[in-house]
Amino acid sequence: MSGAAGPRPDVKTGRPTQHQMAAKPPSEVLPSYRRQRKQEIRIINRAATRAVPVRLAIVTGVPVATSLIRGAILSKFLITYHGAGHPDPTEMEAARKEFMAWLDSVGPAVTDPGAPVGYAGQVFAGDPEKIADIIGYSIIEADSAEAVKALLATHPFVTRGGTLQVNQAMG
Repeated sequence: MSGAAGPRPDVKTGRPTQHQMAAKPPSEVLPSYRRQRKQEIRIINRAATRAVPVRLAIVTGVPVATSLIRGAILSKFLITYHGAGHPDPTEMEAARKEFMAWLDSVGPAVTDPGAPVGYAGQVFAGDPEKIADIIGYSIIEADSAEAVKALLATHPFVTRGGTLQVNQAMG
């Protein structure tokens, strides 16, 4: 396949095809491919730095892990689930639907919806701490703890009688 623009690279990979490699020595085919890849990487990096550069902000004298999304500095919060236990198997599907509806309502603030967790052990020196009864987690990005609490006010786990603990990630 040839034309005014020359042979085109493979559609799926963007790399020169085996036929093109055989027709031309690598010194002629690969430099243009490398230039194209460098340009694509520059575009991706430029977009990434505009979209979500991770930075460290000082909030009330404490370094806090933050990211910048659409001009707002957001902190990460680890939400841990306590009490209320897991729903029984007959209620599991309804609980899952309620949770998915809640996720849709809060939008992209929930960066990791998390999962149920179970105790697996402790590592310690000296006397162990009391075992925390954590049955799940989620990660939310927001500009303040108050904003996170407002998002969590309608969480289905809270309506079932559970407690959600808000923990801010420190730099």
